[in-house]
Amino acid sequence: MREVDAFPASTIKAEDLELKDAILTIAGVEMSEIGQGADKEIKPFVSFRGTTKKLVLNKTNFSRIVHVTGQPDTDNWAGHQISLYKDMTDFQGKLVPCVRVRIDGVATTPPGPPHPSESTDNTPSIEDIPF
Repeated sequence: MREVDAFPASTIKAEDLELKDAILTIAGVEMSEIGQGADKEIKPFVSFRGTTKKLVLNKTNFSRIVHVTGQPDTDNWAGHQISLYKDMTDFQGKLVPCVRVRIDGVATTPPGPPHPSESTDNTPSIEDIPF
């Protein structure tokens, strides 16, 4: 058993997105504590339909979700789809993996029920992501 299997994370990590994007539907946003001791902060956490893992938001991803949804208020994000992908960022002088919100290629309005004549596509979904 690997450590990640014995102690699964409650947040989405870059390692969860090794091979492909995850297209997820936002269920809601709540403020929650992250970190320990003097490093403890309160940050927005995005929850998604179909998974218990959440995305901890930084300013970059917050701005990207506003761009994708067209909604500056997190109260209006539920039902919108976003696409997450693995990227790299500078952190304390080192290049490290991170999770980013893709600003193109996903629905900008909450999806409705599919029309019976529409064919399904092969876009990866939450079921395809190993978390």
